[in-house]
Amino acid sequence: MKKKNVFQRFEEKLERITETGCWIWIGCHYHTGYGQIHMADGVKRAHRVAYEAYVGPIPAGMCVLHRCDFKLCVNPTHLFLGTLKENVADMVAKNRTAKGEQA
Repeated sequence: MKKKNVFQRFEEKLERITETGCWIWIGCHYHTGYGQIHMADGVKRAHRVAYEAYVGPIPAGMCVLHRCDFKLCVNPTHLFLGTLKENVADMVAKNRTAKGEQA
């Protein structure tokens, strides 16, 4: 049996939602709500793997942010790169700080 590549593994673990355009990760997830996938070099966040697989490398120190603000979304068109400072600013702007976390 031939080993599946990252694209095949991703296709099996997502559900496309036409109304929002989100690709919802239906595989394992962290207690924080982000999807996870087991890779040869360890467990990775699914949205970061999606970005690397469909868009390109993530430069050192960069975060992968969600335009749709949905932690389980792995649609590469909903993901963008930002610094940690930009990630925190995005979180604050969307009222997702510890005091204002949305359900």
